[in-house]
Amino acid sequence: MTNISGAFLILVLACSLCACAPTTVDPVQTVAVPADFKVTLDRSFCFGHCPSYTVSIGANGDVEYCGEGFVEALGEHQKTVSVQAVAELVQLVKDADFFDLHDSYVGAVTDHPTYHVKVQMNGQSKTVLNYAGEFVEMPPVVTQIEEAIDQTAETSTWIGDGGDYDHEMDRPICSNRPTPKM
Repeated sequence: MTNISGAFLILVLACSLCACAPTTVDPVQTVAVPADFKVTLDRSFCFGHCPSYTVSIGANGDVEYCGEGFVEALGEHQKTVSVQAVAELVQLVKDADFFDLHDSYVGAVTDHPTYHVKVQMNGQSKTVLNYAGEFVEMPPVVTQIEEAIDQTAETSTWIGDGGDYDHEMDRPICSNRPTPKM
């Protein structure tokens, strides 16, 4: 009987120790996506062969893309991404204090593409212009947001491999293209 009691005692102690051990699984933390959230990235032409397109991602994960030049897919295209991916964009925008950034970062150079990032969220709207912003101490988070929008929307599937897509003469007009401001 003492062997059974000893085995039971060891089992109870082992279970107690396991219950006190820290867990390595982190709970999934999801930031709430505001119903009015929408982010738009507009990349314009440059003197060379820079892809020109606009992509928007809404709160529900709807993606709208319009290719205008030097991209594989011209015109308007749609897809849907996960709301979790949108939540990650919302978190990046919040962490960047996007609404406190300057309205524009314009370097004194020529022949660069112009990028606009527009964020609508919680009744606010702001557009940040990046024209060679890296030359005027633009915070790196602006580029990070641009890249995160592209990654989330998977724009590489429409842009292509960076080949010489010379569609400039017959480019469509995109209905979702923001009005440039400098």
